[in-house]
Amino acid sequence: MLFCKSTRLRERLGILAMLTKHIITSAAFSLLIMAASVPAHAGGATLLEEARILYSSGDFAKATNVANAVLHPADLADAYSLACKSQLILGGFKYAEQESVSALHSAIEYCHRALQQDPKHFEARFNLAVALGFEGRRVRGASYATRSRAEIETLIAQYPNNPIALGALAGWHSEASKEGFLARTFLGASRKKARNLFRSALENSQDIALSYEYVRFLSAGKKAERYEALRFGHAFMNQHAGKVPPTSFETMLLERAATLLAALKSEEKQQTSKALLDIAAFPDIKDYDGMLPKYPLPPEIDLISP
Repeated sequence: MLFCKSTRLRERLGILAMLTKHIITSAAFSLLIMAASVPAHAGGATLLEEARILYSSGDFAKATNVANAVLHPADLADAYSLACKSQLILGGFKYAEQESVSALHSAIEYCHRALQQDPKHFEARFNLAVALGFEGRRVRGASYATRSRAEIETLIAQYPNNPIALGALAGWHSEASKEGFLARTFLGASRKKARNLFRSALENSQDIALSYEYVRFLSAGKKAERYEALRFGHAFMNQHAGKVPPTSFETMLLERAATLLAALKSEEKQQTSKALLDIAAFPDIKDYDGMLPKYPLPPEIDLISP
């Protein structure tokens, strides 16, 4: 884990607190909110299955409530993880101001509970990384950004070739590299690393969220990359034309991708920049610092061998 105990490193992190207000996981957000819907059994759905169906249909508030009612020990980790990502979507795209922050804090709590039940729960650790990242952006806390990356790297160590894990780290590098020389030096981030990680991830995946994030990454680049974003984006959208996405969340991503591609087609950088802001998760999170106290970093939960 990436924690600094020396005074010198703590001082560096203090410098980085101002640099890292945007280095957090907005680029990884859609990657880390993933689950396939599970159909009900012939004899009736379990509470977890009902929650999954509600999530897939886009009723994220009810999905949270039903998941929170799950009592079966074998289902608790999945239920808490589903509640976590439902709260992230509500906070990131549906709510504003204090309601948005409250949902973000709930997401942290639910994902931490999921990891207490199952320290190897892939989705819960990813979504915890996302939630901590956004909280770090809100409170300008470098330790949250560092912890967010550490959670992602823990998963990559466990699943070295997982495309979603690689894409999440790519998103982290993409955001961190925007913050200038000191951020690149102390955090080891670069846009080149982000590009290479995205390309490695996409070699073996046509995942909607991953492709969407790559389009966002390219769209924020220079003119040549924006042209590449348009080319890749059209190919990506054509792959999914006429198909029904697995969940309403992925439908939303496709709609947002279409908005971004329309801006790219105009060849006006200002329009593209505006579209990138319009489709972002937690777009005003940096303005919500004083609404609620910062959520404390939860205790680390290491991977435990069976």
